[in-house]
Amino acid sequence: FRFDSKAPPGERRTQFMIRDPSPDPARPWILESTQLDLGLEDPRSHAVTVAETADGLALAFFGGPHAGLLDQGIWFMRRRQGVWEKARRVAKPREATTICWNPVLHVLPDGTLLLFYKEGERCASWWGLLTRSYDGGDTWERAAPLPRGILGPIRNKAVAVDDDTLLCGSSTEDGPWSVHFEHMRDAGASWSRTPSVHEGQPLGAIQPTILPWPSGRWQTLCRSRVGCVVETFSDDGGHTWTSLVETPLPNPNAALDGIVLDDRRALIVYNPSLPGRFMHDHRAQLALGLTEDGGASWKQLALLEDEKAGESSYPAIIRAEDGLAHVAYTTGEGWRGVKHIVIDPEALPC
Repeated sequence: FRFDSKAPPGERRTQFMIRDPSPDPARPWILESTQLDLGLEDPRSHAVTVAETADGLALAFFGGPHAGLLDQGIWFMRRRQGVWEKARRVAKPREATTICWNPVLHVLPDGTLLLFYKEGERCASWWGLLTRSYDGGDTWERAAPLPRGILGPIRNKAVAVDDDTLLCGSSTEDGPWSVHFEHMRDAGASWSRTPSVHEGQPLGAIQPTILPWPSGRWQTLCRSRVGCVVETFSDDGGHTWTSLVETPLPNPNAALDGIVLDDRRALIVYNPSLPGRFMHDHRAQLALGLTEDGGASWKQLALLEDEKAGESSYPAIIRAEDGLAHVAYTTGEGWRGVKHIVIDPEALPC
């Protein structure tokens, strides 16, 4: 059972939930662990994003059947009544020589489902696009390019500053890697962009994940090329940021993601390794990390994946309305699958 702390005062109640036993008795905090059936022949799937809609979970990735560019694009799937639907393509490249990259889902307060993604021949020259669904993902409007100089959330989820403003962690790769932030207002009617947070610094970083601490001091963790996660902080809702500094968290030049649980605790999902010779080396292990002091220090709780080869990478993590954490990530050599794990934060070995 779980106490429903989100109910209005005077109406708080205990929710009773019947669940199957954990798939891993040694780790009872893992409630589900599922290798998804994407419904694609010889699939390629990467950069998973997850959101919770009124109808259940939604998930997207870029890739498609391994048959060249003809079927490449952004693929979308939903989970209804505990069952994942097969993936279907909801966005495709507009040009013959480009591909679609790095989708990011976000649900607005009115229920509109946003899908940000990139298109281009390579990461250094891609541009941002945005499409919307008003029925939970059944249908999508035609994607529109974002304003010039705006890329949208580059890999990880956006964070709501208030009901009208989203903070998007973004980055560029058309030179030294560089992190910046973008504010989207009024459902996309206007945008603004911060300067790079590390002008003149040797620490190149990309793909920020934002931890919006209730204290108002927001922390952002970033992928880097220097062998560790780097971080920056904002005290004004993401308008200005401190210079990037190194953290003790290892990073093999790979994406990570995180969620805030309460005033002092947060979870991250990351590859706990140092860089290898090639970009995709040392991504076979995937770890769950925890802070209990507001992000000042982190500890590795457990390995979600502990393989000698292959890849478990580009994780996405969200916290659902019922308090459970949902993690999804790329698996297999050559990005051949997607895995979904459900975690009960209250049962973690903290």
